[in-house]
Amino acid sequence: MKTAHEHIFEDRLMGSDLVVSIVMPSAELARREYERAKSLGDNYEQRFSRFLPTSELSRLNESRNANVSPEFMDVISTGFDLYRATNGVFNPLVQIARLGYDVSFDSLNGPKKANKDSYDVQLSSIHIDETTQHITLAEGQRLDVGGFLKGMVAERMAKSIQGASGIIVNIGGDIYTIGKDENGAPFGFDVYDPINEQVAVVVPLNDGAIATSGVYRRNWEADGRKVHHILDTTGTENPKSNLVSATIIAEHGHEADAYATVAIVLGSEKAEHLLKQRGLSYVLITQEGKTIINI
Repeated sequence: MKTAHEHIFEDRLMGSDLVVSIVMPSAELARREYERAKSLGDNYEQRFSRFLPTSELSRLNESRNANVSPEFMDVISTGFDLYRATNGVFNPLVQIARLGYDVSFDSLNGPKKANKDSYDVQLSSIHIDETTQHITLAEGQRLDVGGFLKGMVAERMAKSIQGASGIIVNIGGDIYTIGKDENGAPFGFDVYDPINEQVAVVVPLNDGAIATSGVYRRNWEADGRKVHHILDTTGTENPKSNLVSATIIAEHGHEADAYATVAIVLGSEKAEHLLKQRGLSYVLITQEGKTIINI
C-alpha cells in the first residue's frame, strides 16, 4: 500500500487566500481533485460576488426584481435560516458598503465617507415566490451573503474531493476538514490572541468547520475614524462589543462562519448564552485579553 502524503495547493478565492491540503498517495490525483474543487469554488464566486456586476447577486440587487437559479435560492435560504436562528442578529440585508467597503478589500484605498441613513433590514419585506423562484427586494434593500458563503463553500469544496484520507479547505480562515493528517492524527488549528499576541489554544478538528471573526484586521477609515467589517443589527454602525475575536467550531461551514460574526455583535455574555443554546463550541477573546473557551 502506498503511503499517503499531504499535498498543498494555494490560490485566491472570494478575495481571500485559498489553501487546500489533500492527503492521498498520488500527487497527480490530488491535483486533479483540487482543480475540480477550485472550479466549484470559482462558480460560487462568479454567482454571488457583490464586486462583480455580472454576478447573479449583483443583478438582483440592481433590479430588485428577478427570477433566480436553484443554486441561488439554496444559498439565500441558508442566509434566511441563519437570520431566524439568531433572531435577526445575523442579517444578509445589512450593507457594509455603507461604511465604504464597496470594492474588494485589496482595492480599498484611502479614507471613505459613511452613509448612516436608515434602510430596510427586515427580511419580511422581501417577497419570494417559491413556485417561480422569483425574488423582489424592497426599496433600498441589497442582499449580501459574504457573512457565511466562504464557510459554506469551504465545506462543499471539501466534500467534493474524492479518494483522500484527509482534507483541509481554508478560504481566508473559514476552514472545513475531513479525515486526519498524513500521520493519522486530527488536524490542529491555532487560535490567535491579538491582545496578548500569542496562541490562545490549539483546536483539534476532523470532519467539521472552524471560523474566526475579528475586529483587529480588515480595518479602514470612514468619516475620520477606524472601522471594521462587522455591522450591528441596524446595519449602520460597528457593534459596541467587548470582543475582539470569536472562533466557532461547528458541524457546518456556514454555521461557523455566521456565528463567529454573531458573537462579535452580541458581546461575550449574550454570545455565550446563544452559542450554548445552539450547541456550538467556541473561543472568545475580549478587549481585556481574557480568553473564554468552551470546546
